Order: sequence, then C-alpha cells, then structure tokens
Amino acid sequence: MNASPASASNLSEQYQLPFPCGEEWNAATYPGHGAGDNALDFNLYGVEDSGKDILASADGTVIRNEWLGAFGWIVELDHGSSGGHRFTTFYAHLASQSERAVGTQLEQGDRLGAVGGSGGWTSHLHYEQRMTPVGRASTYSDTQAIQLDGKPVDYHYFVNGDHLPTDRGAFHVSNNCESSGASRSADSVGVVVADPETNRTTIYRLGQEPLEFCWSTAILVWGDWNNSGVEQPGCVVGNPTTNRATWYLYGAETIHDYCWSTTTLIVGDWLGDGVDRPGCITTSTGNRANWHLHSAPTIHNYCWTTTTLIVGDWLGDGVDRPGCITTSTGNRANWHLHSAPTIHNYGWTTAEELIAGRW
Repeated sequence: MNASPASASNLSEQYQLPFPCGEEWNAATYPGHGAGDNALDFNLYGVEDSGKDILASADGTVIRNEWLGAFGWIVELDHGSSGGHRFTTFYAHLASQSERAVGTQLEQGDRLGAVGGSGGWTSHLHYEQRMTPVGRASTYSDTQAIQLDGKPVDYHYFVNGDHLPTDRGAFHVSNNCESSGASRSADSVGVVVADPETNRTTIYRLGQEPLEFCWSTAILVWGDWNNSGVEQPGCVVGNPTTNRATWYLYGAETIHDYCWSTTTLIVGDWLGDGVDRPGCITTSTGNRANWHLHSAPTIHNYCWTTTTLIVGDWLGDGVDRPGCITTSTGNRANWHLHSAPTIHNYGWTTAEELIAGRW
C-alpha cells in the first residue's frame, strides 16, 4: 500500500467501522473501559465471530504490531497529527499476530487481521480511537469518544457484564466499502536459512524483521492464508505413523491431518475468496491425477501425474484450478487448463522451466 495517513483535521468524517462493508456488529462498553468508558467491544449477535476480518478504519501507517499483555495481539494505526496531537486507532485481542509489519502504509478497508480472544478473553474486537500529544506513545488513557461514518457513537453498556448490548441501538452497519481488504502488495525478495543444529528455519524478507518459523526438515510452502494480500510462510509436517500432513500456517489456524505428506503438495485459492488453502495430488488408475482441494470438491481423474502439473487462475475469476503440460510433436507443449481451453503447441517441454502466471 502507498496510502498516506488520513488528514487528522477531518478524521471524524473518515473513520469507518473496522469490518467489511455491510456487516452488522453490536458494540458496547462498561465502566472503566478506556478514558471516559470510550473504548468499544464489538461482537456479532448470536453468530460466531472468531476469525472474522478486521479492517483499517481509515488510511494510516502501522506503528505497533505486538503482544500487549491482557490486550493480547494488537495493532495500532497512525492517521496523522494536528494541533500538537497524533490520532491513532487501536485494535486488540486479534486471533494471531497481524501480517501487517510496522511501517506498512494501509488504505481504509485493508485487512489488519482476524477477530479473536487473545489475552485470555472470549472472542471480540476491542477498538479505540486515540488522541495523544505528539512525542509520546499512546496509552489507554488517550481514548477519545468514538465517531464512525462522520457521526458520534451513541454509547451503550453491557448487560450484567455479558457481551450483550442493552438495546438495538448498539448495532452498527459497516460503511467501510472503499477497499476489498485484499489488495496485493508488490513482490519483494527474501532468503530462507536453515540451521542444522536447531532444526529451525529463519526467513529474511526485505524491509521486515527476521522470522524464525518452522523446522528445516519440514516442507516450506507460501500462501495468502488470510486474504490480506500478503504471502506468509507455512510448513507441512508429516506424521510418521499415519503419513497425514499437518499444515502450520503463519498468522492462521493450523490445519491438522489434511492430505498425505508423501503426495505432491499444492497451495491455491480454491474458492475465489482471496484465501489460499492446502491441497495435494494423488494417483489413480492409469496415472490419472486426483486433486484434493481443502474446503472445495475433489477433482478426480484430471490430467496425469506423469506430466508437469500446474495450478492457476485460468478464467480470471479468482479461483485457482488444476492444469498440466503434455508433449506434442517437436517437443512442443500442450497446456491443459481445467475449465478453460487447452493451449496447443506453446513453448517447448525441453525448456529449462515452464511457468504460469498473471502477466
């Protein structure tokens, strides 16, 4: 993202509910909940909200992304300064550490992370709008009366300490509609280093802190596990007894016992929702390929496991599908693309590498 912090002088008109466009969330507070009880806790009413997307309320820059005691995993965005004060929004109890590194510039509606209960709480989003004197870090006491969509919030209190608002007026519908939350960041470079003594892998990515993640003996995979527009690492570990694979996905929930670690492992957006998920390819009669796609129907007997197997968005609809490359006369390549026309005689199967992508 190349967004600049929002103009602090008119933030009251710019702040939006930190959830996707059209979603309805209930919110309330309680005595001592931020300065003047001005913090809000958001929940979905009667629906599980753990894992739901949290979006930036306004354009801004990530200035904190860390574990903060009882707040659990938090993110704070800087929206600019005016009149000697800096204006920020504060998001707490995320399900896991945000994929947005400190210094990242975001647009309103970009995804920050997922709703959770980190810090020892039931699932909800703790949300604040802060105004802090320039030159010092913000604190809980800097919480200001919240405004959303250009209007002050009518505060309501929880019933008997439960996450239930006192009346229907505590419900809010999001007008955070300017961004999909899934804008792709530009590609960059990185290096993966394995330490044979500790069996740990350290990932160095340009402009980010080193990340020690996974074991060097595991299979390293990459994907956008949260529809954030940012690829994060994952690793796959096989159970030596059952041969089933466990997928540890950075910033997302671990997927246990999915596919087999001795098969060909793949990653793709099988549902077209911006979230990459695991998959694997097994062999059936006649070397035909079965494509097992997490959360999507298995595709049986498509292509051959003796060919070069590929994955791509062949229709431009955001859904990744299987493909394979066979050889015709003169070592010319035929590209068999699921749900799309075959591309005949393009390239040579003797080339150093055959690639697919969105050019």
